[in-house]
Amino acid sequence: MLREYDLCLQKERSLSPATRIGYAPFVGQFLVSRFGRGRVDLSRLNALDVLKFVRRRAGQLKNKRVLLMTTALRSFLRFARYRGDLTLNLAARVLSVASWSLSTLPKASPPDRVDQVLAEARKRSSAVGRRDYAILLLLARLGL
Repeated sequence: MLREYDLCLQKERSLSPATRIGYAPFVGQFLVSRFGRGRVDLSRLNALDVLKFVRRRAGQLKNKRVLLMTTALRSFLRFARYRGDLTLNLAARVLSVASWSLSTLPKASPPDRVDQVLAEARKRSSAVGRRDYAILLLLARLGL
């Protein structure tokens, strides 16, 4: 089944070898977690099987890998439905994972760094200097 899925990704979806290689382990792990090493009968799959696998594996992976895993599962479940192995749209049951850009930026500057920035602000004798200092001070106090 994994070979047929990979062939579909290659021939019909024109996915790169890197993408196909990235999908394969997650789909294989999903099938083994549900069916063991025995016969794979996709008609026995249900939404709870999908949710349990995603929840269990998501806690063990970093965010980018979780995104790859959920994309791979959705892709495989759409493939299984296209083949006629599934009657339900289980791909819709794969949870979306939040992925905010810049989420790894620091939440706040350390206090000594804030003091240093404020100390290096322009001379406060001019209107521009006082304005710049006021803006920096507001940003610091509001945690921005």
